[in-house]
Amino acid sequence: MKFLITSLCFILITLGRLHAQTGSDLQKKVSIKVQNEKLKDILSKIESEGNFSFSYDGALLNADSVITCNFQNLAVIEIIDQLFKGNVDYHEVNGFVVLKPAIYRFFIEADEIEAQDRRYSIKGKVIDSKTGLGIRNASVYEKRLLKSTLTDRNGVFNLRFKGEHKSVILTASKENYKDTTMFFLSDVKVRPEGVKGDNEGEGRFGFNNIVENTGFGRFLISSKRRVQSMNIQKFFVNSKVQASFLPGLGSQGFMSSQIVNTFSFNILGGYSAGVKGFESAGIFNLTKEDIGGGFQLAGLLNQTGGDVNGMQVAGIVNLVHGSFDGFQLGGIANKIGSGFNGMQTSGICNHVNRTFRGMQLTGINNYVKRDFTGVQISGIFNKVNGDFRGVQFSGVANKIAGKGKGVQIAGIINISKKLEGLQFGLVNIADSSSGVGIGVINIYKNGYKKLNVYVNETLSQQISFKSGDKKLYSIVEAGTNWKPNKDRIYNIGFGFGHDFILNTKTLLNTELQGTTFFNENFKVLGNSNKLTLGGEREIFKNIGLVAGISYQLYSEDFADNDRKSYPSWANKISENQRAWFGGKLGVVYSL
Repeated sequence: MKFLITSLCFILITLGRLHAQTGSDLQKKVSIKVQNEKLKDILSKIESEGNFSFSYDGALLNADSVITCNFQNLAVIEIIDQLFKGNVDYHEVNGFVVLKPAIYRFFIEADEIEAQDRRYSIKGKVIDSKTGLGIRNASVYEKRLLKSTLTDRNGVFNLRFKGEHKSVILTASKENYKDTTMFFLSDVKVRPEGVKGDNEGEGRFGFNNIVENTGFGRFLISSKRRVQSMNIQKFFVNSKVQASFLPGLGSQGFMSSQIVNTFSFNILGGYSAGVKGFESAGIFNLTKEDIGGGFQLAGLLNQTGGDVNGMQVAGIVNLVHGSFDGFQLGGIANKIGSGFNGMQTSGICNHVNRTFRGMQLTGINNYVKRDFTGVQISGIFNKVNGDFRGVQFSGVANKIAGKGKGVQIAGIINISKKLEGLQFGLVNIADSSSGVGIGVINIYKNGYKKLNVYVNETLSQQISFKSGDKKLYSIVEAGTNWKPNKDRIYNIGFGFGHDFILNTKTLLNTELQGTTFFNENFKVLGNSNKLTLGGEREIFKNIGLVAGISYQLYSEDFADNDRKSYPSWANKISENQRAWFGGKLGVVYSL
């Protein structure tokens, strides 16, 4: 229980500070074919093909050598090994693949070897070839048997194996050192435990350590396991089933971070290289690479260093550093380092670092860093930093940094850089608009912002503000008759209008408005609906005259019928309804 509470607190505290990273550039497949070209030029072609950048010291390259090679659909990490013949080390930092010479070498020296009663043990030392000193925190492992350990401060290791083994092949690895391997033979038949079949135990090269370098990774993975994973970045194997209590305490022991599982069952938490089927955990799942065509379930946290294809469910948060294709559900939040295709649902927020296609639903905030196609729904705020095509719905606000094609609906405000659809909200804002905005205020960079002052047949002072464009603009008005208090009437109104442009100085318009009349105590006197046919003529720059005729239908409230909100010539339609023709005259100023 204490561990559960600690994990939950840590997740809640660090959630807002985590930034997802994209998948491994070293794993990208590229194809290049060159003849008699310099190594520097070959690296430039790999950069262009893989859409990333190398970082290296020029002294690493032989300026005079030329190379002929043909690599077809190979991972970048494999191409580097072949080009440099294994004499460079590499890792990823902030979007760069850093290359540096593997200038250090070491060897394995066996001190004690015992083989009896189906038990095999090797005690030895990993020694620096140049200094002759033991190497601390080097990883020593058997690839087929999936057993590993770290050397102590003197470079000493001790590995034990169960079962009958004809041979044991130990590999030593450490960052900045070149891997070394030693064979230990006996006359006992080989049958590695835990790995069935030759193909299943074969490894491939290239892992990223993104998960281990995050806040969650540092908190949930021991320092020894992080050192081991850093040392053994070029090897992993496949396994059908694994079970664990915590990372390192399970059927795969210290090697779990190098194994891709088909089925993985973790009581509290697990750490694996990847998943190709089903994985579950009571608290957390940490995955170095991809989840392919499967389902991952955790009580609190799922974190994946690569891509996900399938379904991912967590009680609190899902963090994917690569792309996602499928369905994702997080009790609090989901965060994707690359693109998303499918449906994403969370209780508080969704965050996608690249493009999104599908449906995004959350209680508070949705954020997509690039283009969005589909449906986006949030309780408070939606934001898309690229272009948008689809429907965007929010209880408070929507924002599109690029072009908006579709529908924006918000309880308060919609913002779009370029509107090519429909905006519906109290306030609508766009830099440019070829669409329609329906709201109390519609602000477009080259649209209407007009202040009108005029008189009509009912009130002597009226002021209104028009915003939008010629296709459709909104009208907000207020006025009074400035009579003594016992006869004073106020009004507020709202409506829409459309302009017919005759020339650069003259236009005609048609407007439909609803108006409420009230006294100084805000007691409603009546309501009216009005249709106006009018015109506007510019007489000075930004200043013009307005005039129009109107037909108005008025419904009176008998709670205070001594103050008449209609003219004497109004026709009586019923006991509390009047109708009449009227007009307006005034000036307009374009802001």
